[in-house]
Amino acid sequence: MISCLAFNGKGELGVDLFEMLLKDVKPNDATFVGVLACCAHAGLVQQGLDLFALMTTKHQIEPKLEHYGSMVDLLGRSGCVKESHNLIRTMPMNPNATI
Repeated sequence: MISCLAFNGKGELGVDLFEMLLKDVKPNDATFVGVLACCAHAGLVQQGLDLFALMTTKHQIEPKLEHYGSMVDLLGRSGCVKESHNLIRTMPMNPNATI
């Protein structure tokens, strides 16, 4: 549901839904892919960076290639090309063609 909101121009609503869900549900890695996509499509750079950090610090979820892909998308769409490139270079795994 959160991912659908991202791809239908309702990224901010998707982030709001994610934050509401946190009160009752423990997010998993797929939930974070969806909310990071919401941030990318809505241009919510700082919120995306914060959520990406919370994955590991608060929720003990190690980012996968899909999470890094969402962050590269978020940074690139927002004009943060150098930051996006730096993230690709410092990922703990090799980038794929999509990245």
